[in-house]
Amino acid sequence: MKRAIRVLLLFAMIGGLTGFSVQAQAIPPGTPGGFIVALCSATNYDAIVSKALSIAPADLRTALVSGQTLDMIASSKADALNKALLDAHLGEIGQALSDGLLTQDQAKQFVNQVTNRFVPGNTQFRVPIPDVSAYSFQAVKAIQIAAGALTVKCPDLVRAIANGHSLVSLVSEGNGQIGSVLDAIIKSYLDALSQDIQDQLITQVQAKGLQVQLSEWTTALLNQSGPGVLMQFSNPPGLLPGYYYSVQNTSPSSETQPGRPTPMPSNTKTPTPVATPSL
Repeated sequence: MKRAIRVLLLFAMIGGLTGFSVQAQAIPPGTPGGFIVALCSATNYDAIVSKALSIAPADLRTALVSGQTLDMIASSKADALNKALLDAHLGEIGQALSDGLLTQDQAKQFVNQVTNRFVPGNTQFRVPIPDVSAYSFQAVKAIQIAAGALTVKCPDLVRAIANGHSLVSLVSEGNGQIGSVLDAIIKSYLDALSQDIQDQLITQVQAKGLQVQLSEWTTALLNQSGPGVLMQFSNPPGLLPGYYYSVQNTSPSSETQPGRPTPMPSNTKTPTPVATPSL
């Protein structure tokens, strides 16, 4: 009942909006909305899934890194996980709509997709919005860190980048220092990598390799703009695309699939690990 009420309220919000009151330009037409939904979201999907399945977040990450899919981990608690993910996604969609990051049509489409997907008995968690991550460093939202360093609202920064303003140009316009933005993002990744080492999901050597990749990737993004850059903020290239565990390809394959890690060295925590970063 509560779920139905929430969906109706969200549809009412969508139908009642005739425009967005924003400080920057609107998102350009045709920009894919799935990844934008999650950019400014504060939703912690790993915590939500862990609570629904009554397991520790570290154990969830270990299971994902070892090659288990989300539906395999859920097992008999699939319906509880269904409800938790549905409520979280609906909340995110509503917030993205309110922030002006989605059009009304996009919001309606995503509401229909998630409500049709999350039904009792369904164990295939596939939605076009990033959610669960296997590693702490994957859960870092660099654009939120950048917004905090610039003391601007995340949705305003997303709209500015989507409309052709790079982080470098925005900092220059404000007479600021781009180094402080870069340092803040890199620090967040370093902290997350340290947590992954502590959880024995990656090794010190892997973390050093990832640090180099993340630093180079972040530095390159600072000078770029447009909708494509926003998608990159959601998915650092070549770095274990595990944030898409709800759209995971569960068919057996030796190739890397979106959401499926590639093999990890045997000196990590998992007994039969299947994930490793490309160093």
